[in-house]
Amino acid sequence: MNILWLTIPVSLLLGIGFILSFIWATGDDQWGDLDTPAQRMLQDQDVHPDFRSEHKVKGPRS
Repeated sequence: MNILWLTIPVSLLLGIGFILSFIWATGDDQWGDLDTPAQRMLQDQDVHPDFRSEHKVKGPRS
């Protein structure tokens, strides 16, 4: 029964720690936008005009 004097406060501290970290994560907007990073890879990216003109492929090389 003496072990309860150790396990109950430790479990309460862990529970309070998890609750505080959850509140911090939701208040700090950690889960604000879960869809955009996954959709960003599907969007076309425009190549800068200077980059396109310098790196043109002129045809097959032999």
